[in-house]
Amino acid sequence: MIRVDYLVSPFERIAGFAMPELPAPLRRPLLALGASLIVVSSFSTVEELRLRAALADGDRFAQSAAAAAASAARVRALATDVERLRALTDRIDSMRASGASNADALAAIGNGVPRDAWLSAVRIDRGAYTLEGRTGRLGAVSATMSALGALRPFAGAKLLAVRREGTSDDVTYSIALEPRR
Repeated sequence: MIRVDYLVSPFERIAGFAMPELPAPLRRPLLALGASLIVVSSFSTVEELRLRAALADGDRFAQSAAAAAASAARVRALATDVERLRALTDRIDSMRASGASNADALAAIGNGVPRDAWLSAVRIDRGAYTLEGRTGRLGAVSATMSALGALRPFAGAKLLAVRREGTSDDVTYSIALEPRR
């Protein structure tokens, strides 16, 4: 009797041809080879997916690092601006404080100049005052130096120059006042 199998195997349906029957001693090694190929290809696929995910994460982190670098540059620029503004604030405060002390010294100088002498220029350089003025007589220069040298904010007065103007009695003078340390 001849046996005819009308039922097509699943392999024949998929592949379209019939697989020849394998000898029994080859079935197990070929089955093991096929199983190992399936396992290796599945691990390879999983690793490929993990590698792609890691590369995508690396790209995202690189973009965020670039954005953070730009933000850090802005922060450094702002920190520089803050330091500059603090230095300016300190300088303004110093000027305000020195302005009050300069105003006090100028008021003392104005009150210390005798009636027959007057000032034409006042220069302040690092706390030292240089005064230029005029008077109608030479003795008033001496009185001006004595009066200004005795003022509290100053250590003393030093005569820099005295000049008589032509034939008139007018005298121009220049006096340096050193600050008290």
